[in-house]
Amino acid sequence: MANTTGSSHPNEREDIGARLKEAREYLGLSQQEVATALNLPRTAVSMMESGQRGVESLELKALAKLYQRPVAYFTGEDEEVVRVWVWVRTWPCWPSRSRSSPTKIGGNSFVLVSS
Repeated sequence: MANTTGSSHPNEREDIGARLKEAREYLGLSQQEVATALNLPRTAVSMMESGQRGVESLELKALAKLYQRPVAYFTGEDEEVVRVWVWVRTWPCWPSRSRSSPTKIGGNSFVLVSS
């Protein structure tokens, strides 16, 4: 099985791990709940989040589905997806005068607000 955390970027494992942890915590899931859903030991989830263990491609696909985010969010391959997701997630409220129609990104609908 191919590993998604190649050695071309020294911090790639840590970056993916940080995004995995952020997504898990955002959904209020414990490491044990994620491990059970993926049929992995809890320590494997912990090691992936800390960058001590690589994430296999099928594991990443399953995590993306569980966390309701596109795989590109975790790999950083599409930085625009990452920026929009973080921006939408952190926006405190939607001003009614600047709403646009929902935009689809990775199967999820977002309302993008222009500044």
